[in-house]
Amino acid sequence: MKKKNGFTLVELLAVLIILSILLLISVPIVKGVIENSRKDAFFDSVEILIRTTNMDIVNKVYEKEYRYNITNGQIPELDISAKNTEGMNGFIIYSDEFNERYAIHNDKYCVMRSYNMTKAKIFDYVEGNCETLKDFNNGDRVYFDVSKGTGCTMEEYASSYDSTISDYQNSLTGYNGLNGTNGQNGCLLFYAFNDNGSETVDLLLDHNVVDQDNWTASGMSSNKNGPLTVLSDLMGATNLWKGTITPEDYVVKQIVTGSDGTETIYGDYKIRYETNPSGFYKARLITANDIAKITGADIRINWDESKSGKLSYGSSYYFENLTENSAPACTDNNDATVCQYGWLYDRTSTTCENNGCYNNADARLTGYGYWTGTSALGHSNGVWLVSANGSLLLAYGTSNDGGVRPVITVSKSKISHGLAPIVP
Repeated sequence: MKKKNGFTLVELLAVLIILSILLLISVPIVKGVIENSRKDAFFDSVEILIRTTNMDIVNKVYEKEYRYNITNGQIPELDISAKNTEGMNGFIIYSDEFNERYAIHNDKYCVMRSYNMTKAKIFDYVEGNCETLKDFNNGDRVYFDVSKGTGCTMEEYASSYDSTISDYQNSLTGYNGLNGTNGQNGCLLFYAFNDNGSETVDLLLDHNVVDQDNWTASGMSSNKNGPLTVLSDLMGATNLWKGTITPEDYVVKQIVTGSDGTETIYGDYKIRYETNPSGFYKARLITANDIAKITGADIRINWDESKSGKLSYGSSYYFENLTENSAPACTDNNDATVCQYGWLYDRTSTTCENNGCYNNADARLTGYGYWTGTSALGHSNGVWLVSANGSLLLAYGTSNDGGVRPVITVSKSKISHGLAPIVP
């Protein structure tokens, strides 16, 4: 009898099993190749946009932080010929030195680069995760939960306020309804300032954690004492905070040359944040130069600590008009829509009929404002104080005029969802 040609059922099943296994192995590989090709194509399209703006920016009249906005792959002022740009949105910003930073995405991928990154990174796009390079304007309100180390919302902050109790009691908790170390844990309100386009931002708390304090109780006549008392209280009030970056130590040394050529040294102390024997700081003090940058004084009139050499104790340097003369509209009953720097002296007065009511008054305050970390050039015992009248005030460092107001540095990725409008 002749043998029939063909496959047995067992052989057919074996072939089907082998094909299925090969299919299971090959499909993910093919999908991965396709996915990587799409990702590479999107990255290449972004690079074309960057190269095009690189060529265009050099022809621009100098403009600080020049920004190109991208909508559906188009930059209105440029002729772009890139492919795969449909649904592409984001921005490209150039610094004064023509370095670029950008965050560009479509519905699948995000390409991001900041000034301090050597190369761009690409990752899967999810709504909200391509915003870590968000710019913050001076005075932008940011809500940050210092007990968790993450951003919180305006709603969380507002819900903690108890309208049935006095402003004094709410002030003690920082308007967060919690009783942590010195009553300053939970969702707190901060103000962003001097954003330089990096992946971190500095935030100034909206109230003092200590009301009245000596800049240094031990005196400054030796020119060797920094803000010892204030720093100690700063650490005590913030040592449980999370999510902040430890500030760097820095030296304050101011030299005055007299008409006869002799030099007098003022300051000559080191503000210690990282090397304090009690531990690491979670916050720092704002400096006079921080405020000069915020107000534009360092650019417009080349202001620095030497300005204080022309002033006597009790003299003021006003934010709004960059002179020693007050701006009347911002001296009494100031208004956030009128006083652009009102957030700098928020909650530095007891009633809104007087000063410092950009956001709300603070009934417990008995001082005049809060201390900076900067001594005053030409004065052996002088220190800059942020005053309730909207100025830097030249005060005695051994007086109890000022309070302690923390500045924290945090990653922008932690607060991308914690931003609220400047004006309430």
